[in-house]
Amino acid sequence: MVKGLDKNTTDHSQCIAFNLTSQKQLSDFVSQHSKQLFTALNKPQKFLMNSPDTWSTDNDYTVGQRKVRSLQVINDVAERGVALIQAFNGVQTNQEEQKQFLLQVMDKHRFDFTNCNKSTLTTVTTAAVEAISTCAVN
Repeated sequence: MVKGLDKNTTDHSQCIAFNLTSQKQLSDFVSQHSKQLFTALNKPQKFLMNSPDTWSTDNDYTVGQRKVRSLQVINDVAERGVALIQAFNGVQTNQEEQKQFLLQVMDKHRFDFTNCNKSTLTTVTTAAVEAISTCAVN
């Protein structure tokens, strides 16, 4: 696994496809990018140079292990979706037909704007303002 930390990869995919017939080892999922976890948690990496048999007695390892075990794993996208629909459900309308229509509009918007980050939205907003200005002049 430690050797995998030196493995350079250009594959940054978020999904991992598993082939149930192949035998994967933990080292197959480790690359240079795995070191970013230590950087993000502000934890030393010195223990990686030692044998894994000695890690449990290494203070850096045990402190890092406690930190990782204390992290809460959440599905942020799902939680945001639930919060959004709960807020939407209570505020917008009590008519079921209207709710369904609004959900369809939101779904279409998510399909039309798959890359919904600040720079994309700024570009779209600027184009929309220019289009409105052109219409107002004509």
